[in-house]
Amino acid sequence: MIYLYKGKKCFGYAQIEILDSWEATEKGWIFQNLEGGLNHYKLQINATAKPPSLILHYICVYPGFKRNGLGSAGVMAILRHYRANGIGLSLLRIGTQDEDWYEGKIWRQKMYEKLGWIILENHPDCTGDVPIMFHPMSGELFSPRVHEIRIEERSDGILSIPPSKLRNAHK
Repeated sequence: MIYLYKGKKCFGYAQIEILDSWEATEKGWIFQNLEGGLNHYKLQINATAKPPSLILHYICVYPGFKRNGLGSAGVMAILRHYRANGIGLSLLRIGTQDEDWYEGKIWRQKMYEKLGWIILENHPDCTGDVPIMFHPMSGELFSPRVHEIRIEERSDGILSIPPSKLRNAHK
């Protein structure tokens, strides 16, 4: 689990998964039960973006801290931290627990697009709306408040590769 801090206050958390190869990424939760699997989406991903992969399962901002950019800054702080440790590709599958699923999906997709995430086209046989996005982990990973954010990793999350070994995982 990744805990997100602004100053000494924890304002939320995120769950991620680090996968060290295309094969591991294919078997990860994000592509389970999807027509075309990873191969369909891989064709749409920037050729320079390669595993190890970071899968953002979810991010949660606590009530009282919402609607002020901390969630966006938290996502970017996570990307910056893991890019510095050798991650070459980030993926997510938009999900929401909002009562109006479509409305929740729309604002989340817009938020991620503003942060540089790119929506991938679903396989033609895919039933339903399964928004998968990727971040190429290139360029400046910035949001207005990203420098205010500190992340703390705790062992209660899904971390397949220890951060200390990420730098050399893809060699």
